[in-house]
Amino acid sequence: MKIKSVIILFFCVVISVTAQKNKEFNTFKDAYLDPENVYSLRICSNITTPSSEFEKLYLLKNLRSLEICEYFIENTIFIKSICSLQNLEQLQLPLLVKNTSLPKELNNLKKLKELVINLRSFNSFPEEILELKSLETLHLREINFSEITADLSQLNQLKRLVIERGDLKSIPKSVFKLKNLEELIFLDGVDKIPIEISQLQNLKILKLAGNNENKVDVAYNLSNSIEYLQLSYFNLKDISFVSNLKNIKTLSINTILTTFPSNVLFSKSLESVNLSGNFTTLPENFGAMFSNLISLEISSPLTTLPKSIESMSKLNRLILNEHQLKNLNIDFEKIPNLKEIEIHFKEDGYPDMILTPKQKQFIDRHSVEYGGG
Repeated sequence: MKIKSVIILFFCVVISVTAQKNKEFNTFKDAYLDPENVYSLRICSNITTPSSEFEKLYLLKNLRSLEICEYFIENTIFIKSICSLQNLEQLQLPLLVKNTSLPKELNNLKKLKELVINLRSFNSFPEEILELKSLETLHLREINFSEITADLSQLNQLKRLVIERGDLKSIPKSVFKLKNLEELIFLDGVDKIPIEISQLQNLKILKLAGNNENKVDVAYNLSNSIEYLQLSYFNLKDISFVSNLKNIKTLSINTILTTFPSNVLFSKSLESVNLSGNFTTLPENFGAMFSNLISLEISSPLTTLPKSIESMSKLNRLILNEHQLKNLNIDFEKIPNLKEIEIHFKEDGYPDMILTPKQKQFIDRHSVEYGGG
């Protein structure tokens, strides 16, 4: 009985410690009441705290995660105080007003794995970040300069890089030397898709946004390691490159093609597809092309659907946007796993689409949305 009691007591202690570590504090005042047991601090309201409170940050010596968001910081003491948190692993900083550089003490954060920072007030990339050798995730927001000349490849442990809401128009060349990079998200509107992306042999997730102006022909091989590909606001005139993505699971692209190609060999590993274009029909063998799909979303002025969609036995979700279908020549009952359907007309489409009684019953049973807009 004593052994059993000891075991129960042990697990209670473990659970208590785990709960404490998972607890998130939302004010400096609460955090300073028991500083050694503060592991996560998230503050998302205007700071009115005096400088003396910022200087006490060193008390939070076990802090692992610090997130400051939704307001400006003018207090440089606060930024320097953060550098004393040597156990910090995650750090999110908002807009740093009047700051054009970061303190050299930043390299004290030897354990920092994730940094999210707003760079609007900076005139160039703060090279102090390059001293954070343990970084695995770097998220740059609102970049106020046109290029990054710093050598990002010095962050050789980096696995995830996000750049968004800024003035960059091209991916920094040094990014393509990040051999461990698994996820690249660049949402600033690049002029073209750089061929150097093929050098990222460990890349699994690639999300790029174009400027919706230039016609882009992706004639080179992307890394075969890619599992998730999203190309937004690109006017792709060729999608044959998809044939080379043998491990792709999620694909989201928009194209200027008016005819959907029937000769492209899409990988059988594909589970989710989001296609946007100007095509009015799909190939008759469309179902065979995407036989393992679980989710399918199409935004295009379709006038007909191929019957082969009925053979997509794994399909769970079907969304049709901006179509011009007068009827649905599909027997939904033949798609055994279909649970969700959304149908949205093009504004100048056909609001009086005719449904058979059987289709209407299926729609009612699966809470399908259909209608204009």
